[in-house]
Amino acid sequence: QFVEVMPVDGRVTQYVEVLRIGTSLADAKEAVLLNLPSTIRTVSFIVTASCAFWNLTSPDLKTATGSPSVMVEMAHDDSLGTSWQPGGVNTLTFNTGRARSSNTC
Repeated sequence: QFVEVMPVDGRVTQYVEVLRIGTSLADAKEAVLLNLPSTIRTVSFIVTASCAFWNLTSPDLKTATGSPSVMVEMAHDDSLGTSWQPGGVNTLTFNTGRARSSNTC
């Protein structure tokens, strides 16, 4: 389920996809790939104390988004304040551009 969508100049530059509670990091990565072109390549994958960032690139993204890169934040968001665990991803936030390794969620 897609919840927040942010268009800029007629292009989607950010959106959030909600996953079922308890989605593993591996399954979350598969869900990411379903939304991106087959030409996508990993630039980096960073796991922090509060989430994971996957930096990806594809020449096909530039046509659609204006940037050849996308960063996907994989997190666990809930109202109970439950802490991040790689086995508990429930949101994917797609952003055009690239994250730094120092980013925090």
